[in-house]
Amino acid sequence: MIQYWLGIATLTCIYLIAILGVSILVGFTGLFSLGHAGFMAIGGYITALVVKMFGLPFFVSLIFGILAAMLVGGLIGKLTLNLKGDYFVIATLAVGECTKLVIENLPEITGGARGLTDIPKVTTFPIVFGILVFVTILLVNFLHSKQGRNCIAIREEELAAQSVGINATGYKMRAFLISCALCGLAGGLLAGYMG
Repeated sequence: MIQYWLGIATLTCIYLIAILGVSILVGFTGLFSLGHAGFMAIGGYITALVVKMFGLPFFVSLIFGILAAMLVGGLIGKLTLNLKGDYFVIATLAVGECTKLVIENLPEITGGARGLTDIPKVTTFPIVFGILVFVTILLVNFLHSKQGRNCIAIREEELAAQSVGINATGYKMRAFLISCALCGLAGGLLAGYMG
């Protein structure tokens, strides 16, 4: 019975890490995104592929998953962050759908719809809870820093923020990269939990 509740707590912490990433983008910068499940999938699959193909330890592979999610997020952000309103939402939704289609249509690499197997199950509740606490402390410090206040200013009134010298596109990109990194981290931890 205790294993069941530990499993629920572990999954809750993993999804809370992803939610913290989305909250930086949506809640504090004001950019609505529907594609972060795709960044979570990228982080999970890259982590699993690095473990399987190169035999690296899981937590080293997790760094590759985070970097891959940030790289894809950076490319998408470069193309879409100047879009306003619904156009940005549609672009991020397309990223999530394209990620799903790539995963399903490359079964020789990703295992297709069945996914990858034989991933070491190293994600445990104490590890995930520790990472969640660490991420929460980092994000609280970020939001109380100049960068965090600038992100909030962009959310409140982007034109006014630009008029006082805030580079809105640059801060949106930072928030987007942090958000993608946290979703990639959550995806990698989920891969290490599901096996």
